[in-house]
Amino acid sequence: MRYNDFQDIKLSSLGFGTMRLPMDSEGNIDYIEGEKMVAEALKGGITYFDTAYRYHQGESENFCGKVISKYPRDTYMLADKLPTWLCNTVEDAERIFEEQLQKCNVEYFDFYLLHNVDEEGWPNIEKLDLVSFMAKVKAEGRAKHVGFS
Repeated sequence: MRYNDFQDIKLSSLGFGTMRLPMDSEGNIDYIEGEKMVAEALKGGITYFDTAYRYHQGESENFCGKVISKYPRDTYMLADKLPTWLCNTVEDAERIFEEQLQKCNVEYFDFYLLHNVDEEGWPNIEKLDLVSFMAKVKAEGRAKHVGFS
């Protein structure tokens, strides 16, 4: 596996996204197959895992919390994203962030991103000053690195 230096960490060049996990015949995440994939990814040197609030109708974060969090916290980096379009207040952002930490079964995110930043969504991000919210969770150590996607 190749790794890239990113500030204070070594990041695998290849990441594992949880947007399209294997599904069972009923359309739910196949945890058995997904868990095998995660094990192989870690064995192969992948350290970066990515999820988001809406992936798999909200179940991707639960998958991360049940499967990826079984591994020692220093063996993987987890990225999650704030669904800015669901935020009408800063309190919404705070509530969603706390929910995401709980679902992912972690105390912090290695990367936390404003999700789907574009011309349409930017006015809401600006109005709610979600950039300051991101700076706050970083300053608290609950998001090691922040950005946007």
